[in-house]
Amino acid sequence: MGFQAIYFPYVSSTQEIAKNILKDRVAIVADVQANGKGRLGRIWYSPPGGLWLTAILKDNLEPQVLSLVGGIVIAKALEKRGYKVCLKWPNDVIYKGKKLAGVIGEHYKGYILLGMGINLQNDIPEEIENIAINIPQLSRDELLPLLLDMLEDEIKKGKEEIIEDWKDYNCTLGKKVKIVDNESFVGLAKDLTPEGFLLVEKDGEIKKVVAGDVIILQ
Repeated sequence: MGFQAIYFPYVSSTQEIAKNILKDRVAIVADVQANGKGRLGRIWYSPPGGLWLTAILKDNLEPQVLSLVGGIVIAKALEKRGYKVCLKWPNDVIYKGKKLAGVIGEHYKGYILLGMGINLQNDIPEEIENIAINIPQLSRDELLPLLLDMLEDEIKKGKEEIIEDWKDYNCTLGKKVKIVDNESFVGLAKDLTPEGFLLVEKDGEIKKVVAGDVIILQ
């Protein structure tokens, strides 16, 4: 079927525009987001030059699995362009040790809205240069068609295959991690559940992490 991309020069956020369109296989793409959203309500800085989009899907995958899909397709599309990235649970795309992209998946009125923000030719604010990175050699228009093709292929897969694809690119499992949530703790990232949640071993006990931040300690 393929995706139809609709372009906007300036939006509050592509997620909000998508909620007013709600049409399967439509991708909302913006030059600039004034109020781009990341996980946990955080602001995602979205100036000109980056790839800011929300893909609208009439699908039955859970938002957590869709967030994994977002990371996978970003990793695969970038790999086709010669850039090797890895995926940090739950939704970060890491390049050269810094955050390159983020993903957010949410249900809305029977649709899934898969938001992706990728730093490409956009500036990185000085205050986050130590944790964020871009790829200025790569343009949005080069990456977007490839990304949407990869997304079309990935969403045809079952949850088990999606999770295996994520594991192929991950840099979380097998690492000592700190989970920062209502209950913060340190443990060893072991695996994902069939729903895409993180399993962490702490003092011989396996804990399921549904939300929160993951800090890789080794």
